Amino acid sequence: MQTPTTAARTTLDALMEEYVACHPRSRALYERACQALPGGDTRTTVYFRPFPPYIERGDGCRMYDVDGHVLLDLLAN
Repeated sequence: MQTPTTAARTTLDALMEEYVACHPRSRALYERACQALPGGDTRTTVYFRPFPPYIERGDGCRMYDVDGHVLLDLLAN
């Protein structure tokens, strides 16, 4: 039986792998940005690991990333 910490780490690792697999264009843009910007981003309030989604457009409270996902803008950003 796994300890809660081990189980949480296993779950987090699986979620991270799924995120990376579902955001190939955002990952490529982040890697490109890292060549020109310290840390690949200038906005620390919306950054998260392993890389942030790259937003293509917004419409009201919805954001559309370069990978085809619709996200809710809960930061009014």
